[in-house]
Amino acid sequence: TQFQPPSSSNETAYYTDREDGARYFVKFLDAEWAHYEVLASHLARATGLRTSQLEYIEIEGRSAGSSPHIDRLQMVNNSVLANQPDFNAAFGTFAWLGMPDNKSENSPRLNGTLIHLDWGNSFQYMAHGALKDPSGMPEFGAAVEDIDYLRGKHDFRFRRGFFEELTNTEIGESFNAVLAVPKERIESLVEEHAPGNVAAKADLIKLLLARQEFLRL
Repeated sequence: TQFQPPSSSNETAYYTDREDGARYFVKFLDAEWAHYEVLASHLARATGLRTSQLEYIEIEGRSAGSSPHIDRLQMVNNSVLANQPDFNAAFGTFAWLGMPDNKSENSPRLNGTLIHLDWGNSFQYMAHGALKDPSGMPEFGAAVEDIDYLRGKHDFRFRRGFFEELTNTEIGESFNAVLAVPKERIESLVEEHAPGNVAAKADLIKLLLARQEFLRL
């Protein structure tokens, strides 16, 4: 049962489960994009970040990502967020997953801990489902160009610099969180959540492992 109409730049809605009364946030997306966003959320969780419990669903004949509704979120100002140690710890994960658009509304606090809600800019996608413009932001390739992009050290048209003040120690620690994810875990998450056939999933696993290894260098 829908209890709040769709809103925001992407079509979203809140639903209540008729059986147990649980509430869910639903974000309607193209099926392929929805699978990628769900996968990014699970991979981020594997690096130790707190994320919403996002899952792929089909509702009313449409594809979507769905997660339990979360009450009492505390929004953090962008200027404050950029200097928070626990936000800086997410740097390696954002770079690995090609997640450049990190705004405060996507990473509020829940009971004092950051929770990363929106992974719509991950992999090769932009926030509204379009493919990333290579002139505006990094392509999702084996070389993790997102590192310089996130630090504001680049010539791309769209500039982000939430992590400009990171120290080399902080960068290394954030990379270590990604490097700690076992190959087998990456494989299982891709096989469970990624779109495409066996060959497409194998290519994505290879790419994610290459990007992970890039952070080791």
